[in-house]
Amino acid sequence: MEIVKPYKVFSYVSENGNSHTVEIVCLVRLTDDSAKIQLSEDHSAYQWISEKDVQNYLITDETQDSILRGFKAVPPV
Repeated sequence: MEIVKPYKVFSYVSENGNSHTVEIVCLVRLTDDSAKIQLSEDHSAYQWISEKDVQNYLITDETQDSILRGFKAVPPV
């Protein structure tokens, strides 16, 4: 995977107030076969979706915003 550019930064405090997380969301380019994607133990699955399908998923507003901004960050071909 190659980082093309970061396009969104946000932070949040956990519900119990014990941790503060800063996330940097990046546009990336796969440089290898996508079948080799390995998820960390924090994640259970991934899925490729189109921009029009984002609204069909039960995700937070923050996650939806990150995904939609990602589609806008893709350079034209």
